Amino acid sequence: MKKTGTLAIETLAAMPRATLRIHPNVGFELGMMTTQHAVHWDVHGTLQAFLEGHTSNPVAGSVQLLNECPQETLQMAPSDWKNAGMPRQAVLLFDGDRLFLHPLSS
Repeated sequence: MKKTGTLAIETLAAMPRATLRIHPNVGFELGMMTTQHAVHWDVHGTLQAFLEGHTSNPVAGSVQLLNECPQETLQMAPSDWKNAGMPRQAVLLFDGDRLFLHPLSS
């Protein structure tokens, strides 16, 4: 299981739903080497449940690695951000096809 450092969350109105954007250096921390990754990401379960292999209503989506995304930032659609509880910061955990958005503050 790989994880990022603390990421500031930025919402973009033009973002497609169920799409997350991160800088390629952040993607490298997660072991992502290409610019687009299909993932099932979870924002409603607990960290413990995710670590044990359980997910709670995962969203089928994608992670895009873009140089235009600021370092240490996670970009997402406003509706996804609201669904995640409107956190200001988060850590991403990735196990190869499952991604967990662990909010740090609301």
